[in-house]
Amino acid sequence: MIVRRAAAVRGMPEEHRPTAPLVARDERGLREIAGAVHDLWFLLPDIAYDAAAGRVTIPMTHEEKRRGWFGIAYWTGGEVPAGVLTFDAVQSFRVIDEAQIDTYNVSSLVVDSLAGGGVRITLYGGIPIELHVIADRIVARFDPAPPP
Repeated sequence: MIVRRAAAVRGMPEEHRPTAPLVARDERGLREIAGAVHDLWFLLPDIAYDAAAGRVTIPMTHEEKRRGWFGIAYWTGGEVPAGVLTFDAVQSFRVIDEAQIDTYNVSSLVVDSLAGGGVRITLYGGIPIELHVIADRIVARFDPAPPP
C-alpha cells in the first residue's frame, strides 16, 4: 500500500501544520503522519537508530518562505525545525543512499506486510534515498516543533 499526500506543498503551510503529536498504530494513522511530513527535510547524519531500544528518530526541518524585493516570495532551504519523526518496535533499519548528499526531503511512505509477521515501512525521498524500517508492527509518531 502506498501512503501519499494528495497535494504536494513546500514545507506545509503554517496553517496546515499539526500542533499536537500525531501517533500511528495502523495504516490510517501512518497516512496522517505521511501528510504532515511530506516535503519536510532531514539530514542523513542526524538520523538516530537505537537498536537496543528498537527506535529510529528523524529530526525534520521545513523550508521558510520569505519576501524579497517588490514583495516577491521565495523559498529558502530546509532550515526551520518542523518536528521529529519516530518509529518504535524496530527490528532493523537500512538506508539506501544513491545521491549521497546528506540532505533529503520526504516524498512518500510505503507500508508492506512481511511474511511471518511484521511490517516494512519505506520512506522515499524526492532526491533518491530509501529508508527501510522493519518493525514488529506500525508504531510511529510525529512530534511537531513548537511555533517560533
